[in-house]
Amino acid sequence: MLCSNAAFSYDFVEETITHELIHAIDICRAKIPKDEDGDWSSCRQIACTEIRASNLSGECRWGKEVWRGNGMKIGGQHAACVKRRANLSLQGHPKCKDKSEKIIESVFDICFSDTYPFQRHPDS
Repeated sequence: MLCSNAAFSYDFVEETITHELIHAIDICRAKIPKDEDGDWSSCRQIACTEIRASNLSGECRWGKEVWRGNGMKIGGQHAACVKRRANLSLQGHPKCKDKSEKIIESVFDICFSDTYPFQRHPDS
């Protein structure tokens, strides 16, 4: 659900929908299993889909990071944003929160380079 009082711009709506559609694709593509509580059971798969969604949705564009106050670093800003946002998501999962940074690092390179369903990164 995307509430109209939170949808303050077209870009925000587009990024949010793209982010969630990446999750939907990953659930179907990886056949991510759910545990007895109906939650995804693999912290590595959760981390991977969060990395991909943050990377491909546009939410980590340089201008957005400047607007958020996360610095003006030129090199590596996008990857740092993707890691930070994936970590925030994993912090919300009780099974993953204590090991979120380690999990993200273990899957980052392969998940960050995976641009499916796009042929290349949408911003390249």
